[in-house]
Amino acid sequence: MNFRTNLGLFGLFLLFCVGVPAQNITSSGGLSAVANLVIPQARAFNLRDPENAVQITGVTADVSIIEQVATTRLTISLQNPGGRQQETELLVPVPDGAAVRSFDFHGSAKEPTAKLLPKDEAKALYQAIVSKLRDPALLEFAGYNLIRSSVFPVPAKGAQKVLLVYEHLAPADENRVDYVLPRSESFEASTVPWQITVQVRSKKGVVALYSPSHQIVSENNGNGLT
Repeated sequence: MNFRTNLGLFGLFLLFCVGVPAQNITSSGGLSAVANLVIPQARAFNLRDPENAVQITGVTADVSIIEQVATTRLTISLQNPGGRQQETELLVPVPDGAAVRSFDFHGSAKEPTAKLLPKDEAKALYQAIVSKLRDPALLEFAGYNLIRSSVFPVPAKGAQKVLLVYEHLAPADENRVDYVLPRSESFEASTVPWQITVQVRSKKGVVALYSPSHQIVSENNGNGLT
């Protein structure tokens, strides 16, 4: 079963039933020399030059859920309005048990890397940002793990695309499986367009698909696996 939705103010919360039909951050929480922090679920920040901050122009999320295994593929489009190349770091809140499958971007930087931080370290990072920016909305993500990327360049007056793929086991309650894609509730985040496509497959068949946070459009391909 496929569905598409435009993500507004809140993160996507999806439930489906199967079965019988019926600025750089250090791990210690300090701030480093990199000014631009990109948190696609919230927004982008520049701790030194806010007027020339790297901007998020759009996010595409392609999600595949097979039984309980959810693979989330995020493509994050960035724009640099400034007249010089800028280094940027990516922070992405993710559910428990997430594992990084791939991380890549265009450009001639060093080999890209992405590190998964547990909740305690992630919370320390968000608290460090909040203390600097006075933006308590970021603490919405305090209960999530965090993927932190390597630093990468965004060319002057140019664009950059970042691809991140992570995988996790979606929690289940009997025949119900829950999938959550975190997203800030802050007003500023609503200006960034998100396009989400999710494909759900189960050998038992999908009985119902429901999102309490967003309107969805679904389509069953009729092959018995979706």
